[in-house]
Amino acid sequence: MSFGPRTTVALLVAVNLLAGATGGVAIDRAFFRSDTAAPAHQKGRFFEMLKKELGLDEQQTEKVHAILDAYRPECQRIIAESRKRIDAQADAELVRLHAEEDAELAKVLRPEQVARLAEIRRERDKQREKDRTHR
Repeated sequence: MSFGPRTTVALLVAVNLLAGATGGVAIDRAFFRSDTAAPAHQKGRFFEMLKKELGLDEQQTEKVHAILDAYRPECQRIIAESRKRIDAQADAELVRLHAEEDAELAKVLRPEQVARLAEIRRERDKQREKDRTHR
C-alpha cells in the first residue's frame, strides 16, 4: 500500500500529535501530580502506607503525621516550581518543533489553510496557558 505525499504528511502529523499528547499525559501523571491535586480519597495515602508498613504505634502515628503535614507545603512548592521549569522548557521545544512542522505543512496547504493553522496554534497556546493556571 502506497500513500501520497499529503496522506503521508497528514499521518505523520497525526502520529506526532498523538505521541506528544500521550507522552505529556504520562509525564504529568508520573511526576507532577501534587497532593493537592489528588482526590480526597487519595490524600494521605503516603501516611497510611507508612503507618501500615512501618507498624507505627499511636504516639509515632501522631508525630509522623505532624512531620508530614509540616513538610507538605514545601514539597508542594518544589513540585509547582518544577512544573513551571519543565513547562518553560517544553514551551521552548514546542515553539521550535511547531515552527519546523508548520514549515512542512505550509508546503502542502493552501494560503488560507496556513493562516487558519496559525490561528489554531494561537488558540491552543492560549488554552495550554489557561490549563496551567488551573492545575
